[in-house]
Amino acid sequence: MPEWAVPAAFGILTIVYALIVFEVVHRALAAAVGGIVAVITLHIIGNGPDLGTVVTWIDEETIGLLIGMMVIVDILGKTGVFEWAAVQAYALSGGSIWRLSIILCTITAVFSAFLDNVTTILLIVPVTIQIAKVLNLEPIPLIIAEVMFSNIGGAATQIGDPPNIIIGAQLSSQALSDNVILADQGIAFIDFIIHVGPAVVIAMAPSFWLLSKLESEGLSGERHRNLDLLRLRYNIKDAELLKKSGFILILVILAFFAHSSFPHPLFTVATIALGGAVLMLLVTSPHHVEEQLDAVEWTTIIFFAGLFIMIHGLEYMGLIDAIATGISDAISQASEENRLMVAVLLL
Repeated sequence: MPEWAVPAAFGILTIVYALIVFEVVHRALAAAVGGIVAVITLHIIGNGPDLGTVVTWIDEETIGLLIGMMVIVDILGKTGVFEWAAVQAYALSGGSIWRLSIILCTITAVFSAFLDNVTTILLIVPVTIQIAKVLNLEPIPLIIAEVMFSNIGGAATQIGDPPNIIIGAQLSSQALSDNVILADQGIAFIDFIIHVGPAVVIAMAPSFWLLSKLESEGLSGERHRNLDLLRLRYNIKDAELLKKSGFILILVILAFFAHSSFPHPLFTVATIALGGAVLMLLVTSPHHVEEQLDAVEWTTIIFFAGLFIMIHGLEYMGLIDAIATGISDAISQASEENRLMVAVLLL
């Protein structure tokens, strides 16, 4: 590998993230360009992969889980359950905006943990805006609060947050099966809840306190409206669809919990999500699949696919090893009693 490979890899990574952070182009396009440039650079070096190899760099676990959950959540959203939950939150709040925000944030966190936080926000924010209009409220403080708690709640499970999805896929028992040392150290769905769940619950209290300080003006006071009219307007749209999709969702979540107890190459979180999505399509809309598949955020899928290709390309160029070596050297320079703390801070 030539000496310029690592600096070139670092340059590609920096430029791509700059494009994403400053929104020069859409993040999906930035990731795709990064992946293409990384592959072309490998060919210039003389160690370029063919198309078949590049495709294997895309993590099918992450992509499959995202697609499956997007379809499931979209079908569930058509039942009106999110609107119904928002009205119930207002009913429980007794007209207090602060109590309403606490309940909405809690609902958002729970939904995000088990339905994927990105999709949850896409469904809950329009409902929040409508509720805010009815209550004559500025919706921005409520939306900011929901985004905060969507990220917090999504961190609690393997399927709730894209980074968790990637970590869970890369460190699953199936992914580590070829590694003699780590074969029995895979991370299961339940491991996220056991180890991260308590931290998420603990983080919620100071987050509410911070929210009360940052958005005290927008989340204070009371608003009283006719609850019966709200329930009539934002009721369950399709009870039968809710029963079917809700039952399948419960089966999917139970399968997530159980899959680590039944190790099999075909029984992964991705196949569970995709299987649940297919079953839900068969049960709810067997003749209108196109409409449901439109709900898949293909830009997100392309973003992750491009990112996987780019990172693998940069790894072959030596960037990951260079970063690992730098971190290892920094940790080794610390005193022995402080090395763990330094490692945690750096990583």
